[in-house]
Amino acid sequence: MTEQGKTEQSKTEPLRSDERAQLIPFVTSLKGDRRAEALIPSLRVLSKGLFVEERAVPALVDLYQVWLEHQSQGEAHKSTDKTFQWLFCGREPTRSYVVEGRNLLVGFVVPATLPNPQQFGLPYYLGSLLPADTCLHPADPILEKIPKLEARR
Repeated sequence: MTEQGKTEQSKTEPLRSDERAQLIPFVTSLKGDRRAEALIPSLRVLSKGLFVEERAVPALVDLYQVWLEHQSQGEAHKSTDKTFQWLFCGREPTRSYVVEGRNLLVGFVVPATLPNPQQFGLPYYLGSLLPADTCLHPADPILEKIPKLEARR
């Protein structure tokens, strides 16, 4: 194959490297980032990604945009909507529950392979997530929005 053929082929083939692997340095950077301090209690590192409590999603998206722009030296500019879609692999990610004793976190997972969740120095969760689309937890804040409904634990 000629050099020109190789160049043309590389333009048409998708990149084979795992582009989601860039989330590992991002997650690692959260530990020492002052802007992330208030966000950290709303996060849980999982082996299959980063769980983000629902109310903390906008802050995480903003932090990722700042981090990405810094890493690319100002060349990467994504809209908030595009960043959200990339992080959560779509516009409507699946809501999940993290149940830690009497504590319930409701949120979404930023999918990525994060080996050894304990190594990041952030809160981690080694249990299984409960999908909120097939399971309903009585502490889910969405139940408070339904009139005349009383949730008992």
